[in-house]
Amino acid sequence: MTRRVITSSLTNCRSLRRILLANNPLNGVLPNSVGNLSTSMEIFDLSLSEIGGQIPLGIGNLSNLSTLSLFGNDLTGSVPTTFFDLHILQELILDNNRLSGPLPECFCKMSSLGLVNLSYNRISGSIPYCIGKVTSLRNIYLNSNRFTNISISLWSLQDLLVLDLSNNSLIGSLPPDFGNLNAITYVDLSRNHLSGSIPTQLETYKDYFIFLWLIMSYKDLFQSHSGK
Repeated sequence: MTRRVITSSLTNCRSLRRILLANNPLNGVLPNSVGNLSTSMEIFDLSLSEIGGQIPLGIGNLSNLSTLSLFGNDLTGSVPTTFFDLHILQELILDNNRLSGPLPECFCKMSSLGLVNLSYNRISGSIPYCIGKVTSLRNIYLNSNRFTNISISLWSLQDLLVLDLSNNSLIGSLPPDFGNLNAITYVDLSRNHLSGSIPTQLETYKDYFIFLWLIMSYKDLFQSHSGK
Protein backbone atom coordinates (compact mmCIF):
# COMPACT_ATOMS: atom_id res chain seq x y z
CA MET A 1 0.00 0.00 0.00
CA THR A 2 1.35 3.40 -0.99
CA ARG A 3 0.91 6.08 1.64
CA ARG A 4 1.10 9.79 1.05
CA VAL A 5 2.85 12.24 3.32
CA ILE A 6 0.30 14.11 5.37
CA THR A 7 0.45 17.78 4.45
CA SER A 8 2.58 20.03 6.58
CA SER A 9 0.58 23.15 5.74
CA LEU A 10 -0.87 23.11 9.25
CA THR A 11 2.50 24.31 10.49
CA ASN A 12 1.42 27.81 9.42
CA CYS A 13 -1.26 27.79 12.13
CA ARG A 14 0.93 29.17 14.87
CA SER A 15 -1.82 29.32 17.52
CA LEU A 16 -3.22 25.84 16.94
CA ARG A 17 -3.86 24.04 20.22
CA ARG A 18 -5.66 20.84 19.21
CA ILE A 19 -5.59 18.48 16.25
CA LEU A 20 -8.47 15.99 16.41
CA LEU A 21 -8.55 13.90 13.24
CA ALA A 22 -9.34 10.47 14.65
CA ASN A 23 -11.36 7.96 12.65
CA ASN A 24 -10.46 9.30 9.22
CA PRO A 25 -8.97 7.32 6.28
CA LEU A 26 -5.91 9.56 6.01
CA ASN A 27 -3.76 6.72 4.67
CA GLY A 28 -0.55 8.67 5.19
CA VAL A 29 2.69 9.01 7.09
CA LEU A 30 3.63 11.72 9.53
CA PRO A 31 6.47 13.93 8.24
CA ASN A 32 9.22 15.11 10.56
CA SER A 33 7.91 18.62 9.98
CA VAL A 34 5.10 17.75 12.40
CA GLY A 35 7.53 19.16 14.94
CA ASN A 36 7.02 22.59 13.39
CA LEU A 37 3.40 22.72 14.51
CA SER A 38 2.45 25.28 17.08
CA THR A 39 4.37 24.96 20.33
CA SER A 40 1.01 25.71 21.96
CA MET A 41 -0.29 22.31 20.80
CA GLU A 42 -1.96 20.50 23.70
CA ILE A 43 -3.80 17.56 22.10
CA PHE A 44 -2.67 15.60 19.04
CA ASP A 45 -5.09 12.82 18.11
CA LEU A 46 -4.78 10.88 14.87
CA SER A 47 -5.97 7.55 16.23
CA LEU A 48 -7.68 5.06 13.90
CA SER A 49 -6.66 7.07 10.85
CA GLU A 50 -4.64 4.59 8.75
CA ILE A 51 -1.32 6.21 9.62
CA GLY A 52 1.79 4.19 8.75
CA GLY A 53 5.54 4.58 8.92
CA GLN A 54 7.50 5.65 11.97
CA ILE A 55 6.66 8.22 14.62
CA PRO A 56 8.78 11.21 13.56
CA LEU A 57 11.49 12.45 15.90
CA GLY A 58 10.17 15.97 15.41
CA ILE A 59 7.14 15.22 17.54
CA GLY A 60 9.35 15.85 20.56
CA ASN A 61 9.28 19.56 19.67
CA LEU A 62 5.63 19.78 20.73
CA SER A 63 6.69 20.53 24.28
CA ASN A 64 3.23 21.58 25.50
CA LEU A 65 1.43 18.38 24.56
CA SER A 66 -0.76 16.94 27.29
CA THR A 67 -2.30 14.16 25.16
CA LEU A 68 -0.74 12.20 22.29
CA SER A 69 -3.05 9.57 20.81
CA LEU A 70 -2.03 7.52 17.77
CA PHE A 71 -3.65 4.20 18.61
CA GLY A 72 -5.13 1.84 16.07
CA ASN A 73 -2.84 2.72 13.18
CA ASP A 74 0.00 0.88 11.42
CA LEU A 75 2.96 2.64 13.00
CA THR A 76 6.29 0.82 12.91
CA GLY A 77 9.79 1.38 14.29
CA SER A 78 10.66 2.22 17.86
CA VAL A 79 9.32 4.69 20.41
CA PRO A 80 11.20 7.93 19.63
CA THR A 81 13.87 9.02 22.09
CA THR A 82 12.69 12.61 21.57
CA PHE A 83 9.74 11.85 23.84
CA PHE A 84 12.29 12.99 26.44
CA ASP A 85 11.16 16.56 25.70
CA LEU A 86 7.44 15.99 26.33
CA HIS A 87 7.75 17.09 29.95
CA ILE A 88 4.08 17.83 30.59
CA LEU A 89 2.54 14.95 28.64
CA GLN A 90 -0.19 13.31 30.70
CA GLU A 91 -1.59 10.69 28.29
CA LEU A 92 0.46 8.60 25.85
CA ILE A 93 -1.78 6.29 23.81
CA LEU A 94 0.01 4.22 21.15
CA ASP A 95 -1.70 0.86 21.45
CA ASN A 96 -2.62 -1.40 18.54
CA ASN A 97 0.24 -0.55 16.21
CA ARG A 98 3.39 -2.44 15.17
CA LEU A 99 5.95 -0.58 17.26
CA SER A 100 9.03 -2.63 18.07
CA GLY A 101 12.42 -2.47 19.76
CA PRO A 102 13.08 -1.65 23.42
CA LEU A 103 11.27 0.97 25.46
CA PRO A 104 13.80 3.82 25.77
CA GLU A 105 14.65 5.32 29.14
CA CYS A 106 13.57 8.73 27.85
CA PHE A 107 10.10 7.43 28.68
CA CYS A 108 10.98 8.01 32.33
CA LYS A 109 11.62 11.72 31.76
CA MET A 110 7.93 12.43 31.20
CA SER A 111 7.36 13.41 34.80
CA SER A 112 3.67 14.31 34.37
CA LEU A 113 2.61 11.08 32.69
CA GLY A 114 -0.50 9.56 34.24
CA LEU A 115 -1.61 7.13 31.53
CA VAL A 116 0.55 5.08 29.18
CA ASN A 117 -0.98 2.58 26.78
CA LEU A 118 1.48 0.69 24.56
CA SER A 119 -0.49 -2.55 24.43
CA TYR A 120 -0.71 -4.74 21.34
CA ASN A 121 2.63 -3.80 19.84
CA ARG A 122 5.94 -5.67 19.48
CA ILE A 123 8.01 -3.82 22.05
CA SER A 124 10.67 -6.04 23.59
CA GLY A 125 13.35 -6.18 26.27
CA SER A 126 13.11 -4.99 29.86
CA ILE A 127 10.75 -2.44 31.32
CA PRO A 128 13.15 0.43 32.15
CA TYR A 129 14.41 0.49 35.73
CA CYS A 130 13.79 4.24 35.93
CA ILE A 131 10.02 3.79 35.60
CA GLY A 132 9.72 3.99 39.38
CA LYS A 133 10.69 7.67 39.17
CA VAL A 134 7.53 8.55 37.21
CA THR A 135 5.45 8.92 40.35
CA SER A 136 2.57 10.51 38.44
CA LEU A 137 1.73 7.17 36.76
CA ARG A 138 -1.76 5.88 37.56
CA ASN A 139 -2.56 3.57 34.62
CA ILE A 140 -0.03 1.36 32.82
CA TYR A 141 -1.04 -0.86 29.89
CA LEU A 142 1.93 -2.76 28.44
CA ASN A 143 0.08 -5.97 27.69
CA SER A 144 0.51 -8.02 24.51
CA ASN A 145 4.09 -7.08 23.76
CA ARG A 146 7.40 -8.94 24.10
CA PHE A 147 8.73 -7.65 27.41
CA THR A 148 10.97 -10.08 29.28
CA ASN A 149 11.71 -8.43 32.64
CA ILE A 150 9.77 -6.37 35.17
CA SER A 151 11.69 -3.51 36.71
CA ILE A 152 11.87 -3.79 40.51
CA SER A 153 11.23 -0.04 40.73
CA LEU A 154 7.74 -0.56 39.31
CA TRP A 155 6.57 -1.79 42.70
CA SER A 156 7.45 1.57 44.28
CA LEU A 157 4.62 3.38 42.47
CA GLN A 158 2.36 3.62 45.50
CA ASP A 159 -0.36 5.60 43.69
CA LEU A 160 -0.62 3.20 40.75
CA LEU A 161 -4.23 2.14 40.07
CA VAL A 162 -4.07 -0.14 37.02
CA LEU A 163 -1.24 -2.42 35.86
CA ASP A 164 -1.65 -4.70 32.85
CA LEU A 165 1.45 -6.68 31.84
CA SER A 166 -0.40 -9.70 30.51
CA ASN A 167 0.60 -11.67 27.43
CA ASN A 168 4.31 -10.87 27.42
CA SER A 169 7.38 -13.03 28.00
CA LEU A 170 8.04 -11.99 31.59
CA ILE A 171 10.22 -14.28 33.67
CA GLY A 172 11.22 -14.42 37.32
CA SER A 173 9.05 -14.13 40.41
CA LEU A 174 6.98 -11.45 42.11
CA PRO A 175 9.03 -9.56 44.72
CA PRO A 176 7.84 -8.89 48.27
CA ASP A 177 7.63 -5.21 47.32
CA PHE A 178 4.51 -6.04 45.30
CA GLY A 179 2.60 -5.41 48.51
CA ASN A 180 3.62 -1.74 48.39
CA LEU A 181 1.06 -0.96 45.67
CA ASN A 182 -1.37 0.46 48.19
CA ALA A 183 -3.75 2.13 45.72
CA ILE A 184 -3.87 -0.63 43.10
CA THR A 185 -7.33 -1.72 41.90
CA TYR A 186 -6.50 -3.95 38.92
CA VAL A 187 -3.52 -6.14 38.07
CA ASP A 188 -3.19 -8.56 35.17
CA LEU A 189 0.01 -10.59 34.92
CA SER A 190 -1.45 -13.58 33.13
CA ARG A 191 0.06 -15.36 30.11
CA ASN A 192 3.70 -14.87 31.05
CA HIS A 193 6.42 -17.17 32.38
CA LEU A 194 6.46 -16.07 36.01
CA SER A 195 7.26 -18.64 38.68
CA GLY A 196 7.82 -18.90 42.41
CA SER A 197 5.25 -18.11 45.07
CA ILE A 198 2.70 -15.36 45.58
CA PRO A 199 4.17 -12.81 48.07
CA THR A 200 2.85 -13.41 51.57
CA GLN A 201 2.24 -9.67 51.98
CA LEU A 202 -0.79 -10.05 49.73
CA GLU A 203 -2.51 -12.29 52.27
CA THR A 204 -3.26 -9.15 54.26
CA TYR A 205 -5.19 -7.78 51.30
CA LYS A 206 -6.84 -11.03 50.24
CA ASP A 207 -10.32 -9.55 49.89
CA TYR A 208 -9.05 -6.34 48.32
CA PHE A 209 -6.86 -8.24 45.86
CA ILE A 210 -9.51 -10.76 44.82
CA PHE A 211 -8.98 -9.63 41.22
CA LEU A 212 -5.36 -10.71 41.58
CA TRP A 213 -6.18 -14.26 42.60
CA LEU A 214 -8.48 -14.61 39.61
CA ILE A 215 -6.15 -13.12 37.02
CA MET A 216 -2.79 -14.58 38.05
CA SER A 217 -3.32 -17.84 36.21
CA TYR A 218 0.16 -19.29 36.34
CA LYS A 219 0.61 -22.98 36.97
CA ASP A 220 3.93 -22.53 38.75
CA LEU A 221 2.73 -19.73 41.01
CA PHE A 222 -0.37 -21.52 42.18
CA GLN A 223 1.40 -24.82 42.68
CA SER A 224 4.11 -23.28 44.83
CA HIS A 225 1.58 -21.23 46.80
CA SER A 226 -0.71 -24.21 47.50
CA GLY A 227 2.27 -26.31 48.50
CA LYS A 228 3.12 -24.10 51.46
